[in-house]
Amino acid sequence: LDRLTAAGAWGGGPAPYGFGRVAEGPQQSSPEPLEPGQLKPYPTSQVVLAWGPLEEVAVVRRIFDLFLRDVLSPPAIARLLNSEAVPGREGSPWNARRVRSILT
Repeated sequence: LDRLTAAGAWGGGPAPYGFGRVAEGPQQSSPEPLEPGQLKPYPTSQVVLAWGPLEEVAVVRRIFDLFLRDVLSPPAIARLLNSEAVPGREGSPWNARRVRSILT
């Protein structure tokens, strides 16, 4: 597993917010997006991360802007996103831990 992750493969589990999982390998002509929980199609395929839904990518970029340009703390960013009804993963509300996870 360490050798594969060092080569860019995703080590397992759900993709982080703003990302999606894709399978790529020698038997595939192009990367194949994977749904949550879906397994790779071939034993020789590797699962890697790619940009996720555009709405999530925009939220991630906004979180970084709020943190770096506006100098807001993770709790303040979470409060702002919740006040604007920006949905988190699977519609869950934002909290400081989730914002901090994105920033790290």
